[in-house]
Amino acid sequence: MRGANSMHISQSPPSMAFQHLTCFLSLVLYLSTFHLSHAQLLFQAFNWESSKNSQGWYHVLKNLVPQIAEAGVTHVWLPPASQSASPEGYLPGKYYDLDSSRYGTGADLRDLIKAFHTANIKCLAGVVINHRTAAKKDGRGIWCQFEGGKGDGSLDWGPWSICKDDSDTQYSDGTGNYDTGEGYATAPDIDNLNQRVQKELTDWLNWLKSDVGFDGWRLDFVKGYSTDITKGYIDQARPEFVIGEVWTTMGSDPVQGPINHRRELDNWVSGTGGAAAAFDFTTKGGDFARESCDFYRQPRHRVNSKVLAFSFRQGHARLCLHPYTSRYPVHSKFLP
Repeated sequence: MRGANSMHISQSPPSMAFQHLTCFLSLVLYLSTFHLSHAQLLFQAFNWESSKNSQGWYHVLKNLVPQIAEAGVTHVWLPPASQSASPEGYLPGKYYDLDSSRYGTGADLRDLIKAFHTANIKCLAGVVINHRTAAKKDGRGIWCQFEGGKGDGSLDWGPWSICKDDSDTQYSDGTGNYDTGEGYATAPDIDNLNQRVQKELTDWLNWLKSDVGFDGWRLDFVKGYSTDITKGYIDQARPEFVIGEVWTTMGSDPVQGPINHRRELDNWVSGTGGAAAAFDFTTKGGDFARESCDFYRQPRHRVNSKVLAFSFRQGHARLCLHPYTSRYPVHSKFLP
């Protein structure tokens, strides 16, 4: 970036452990009158390789809490913590089983969250409720028998809990509801219209807050289910802060593509009744080389406020200030 709206801040070389975070993770600072009246900084505290760390990623992060706090971080987004068929955590199975995570044990996670809270940093859980992986096969030989990992029957489901259309016909027994969003081919789509599913997932989300200590959520693949479902879970569990991954392609049209992309973000945020924010992939996609990312909220919530996108890269910090605008579909942009 060049010009009056940008500056480079030199810093002393970070430790090797801290470089593991800062070389690939974005720090996002925003000022908003929507929920919060003071500056907030959300830090994605992992990447796709973090589960492979031999020390255990929760232990690595706990040792870095002082440095993360010193950087001004107020919120950290942690990876999905449940047992998963994938090491990264995005194919969850036994939701209550935190000890089988590749990032560390449930005790490690609780200690990490306590350390962040001591440093006045809030923790967002990576929440994956669009799809789920089974623990057993049913009588048909299909992987569609789920276990919650709690031992009391909670979240122990069968094929009735799977959507009956799209990519799920191979898993479902045909009794579930139709999917309310996009299909997910890798794993069965959860029937989030089923009342038992809603109740038991809500109980689990409340458990993440009351027992584990999480303050909010980062919702994965939110296009897989309707915004009414998203809003319902938020209303029932009452997290402090929620942000969704509304991931979509930009399209080939350089003018209309970003407009449509932005409109999809706006529609999703509006669909939740403003209860959740969304990552601003439109700005990210239009300015990918700068490796910065903002939150997106409906424009009417953004008047007379500013956004600061902040990222570390190779020992330097880049700080960009741009005014919001309430004129749809214009959004804060990173100027050349």
